Amino acid sequence: MSKIVSIYLEWVYTPENYFEGPVSISFEGGAIEIDRGKVLAQINPEMFEGNDDLAEDLDVQVENRFHDAQLESNKSYELSMPFKVIVRDDGSKTVTTS
Repeated sequence: MSKIVSIYLEWVYTPENYFEGPVSISFEGGAIEIDRGKVLAQINPEMFEGNDDLAEDLDVQVENRFHDAQLESNKSYELSMPFKVIVRDDGSKTVTTS
């Protein structure tokens, strides 16, 4: 099987302009970017290996950021469950629910 070159989690949210601008959240082994209806958590593949709770921990961080914004703005939002995308060096991708 081909080598994993990147792993990311992706969520979608509405409304797309929920935040006034892009939001970045750093974590050990990657970063989360929130902008225009999409949340993308880039994860170092080595970091993901052996850490079964990482996807759940990142989902909690994203949910908390949205809850904080909701408290400030009093606006509602919808946030999907995360999808995990695994990209291999041959260009193939595997997409699963996380």
